[in-house]
Amino acid sequence: MTFYKRNSETLKIQDFDTVLFDMDGTLLDLHFDNEFWLKNLVNDYASARGIRACDAKTQLQKKMKAKEGTLDWYSTDYWSRELQLDVVNLKKKIMSSHNRASRDNQVFGVLKKKKEKSFYCYKCAPGCD
Repeated sequence: MTFYKRNSETLKIQDFDTVLFDMDGTLLDLHFDNEFWLKNLVNDYASARGIRACDAKTQLQKKMKAKEGTLDWYSTDYWSRELQLDVVNLKKKIMSSHNRASRDNQVFGVLKKKKEKSFYCYKCAPGCD
């Protein structure tokens, strides 16, 4: 498995003792996250409050902008409390109909098979999914 290619140099997973990943946007599907946070959550928030989606989007953008650059911005626990929605379960519901879990598990499976390797995945904040 080719792990990294730079110019004419190809590095293979076997060349490394330890592999560290920042999950979001690296291995995990950023398209899914954008679709969830910018579309699905807006619709669920609007439905829960009986407001138009465009008004929900405006409210959510304001709340999210206020938390940009903080650990809360990344925390599904924080957003569940702040929005009074079960954000984790909303994401799980969307994931079940999305191909993300299957693709991610394939990538992790290949890496985990290398038993001689240390494999670490870092998430952005406690409660971040």
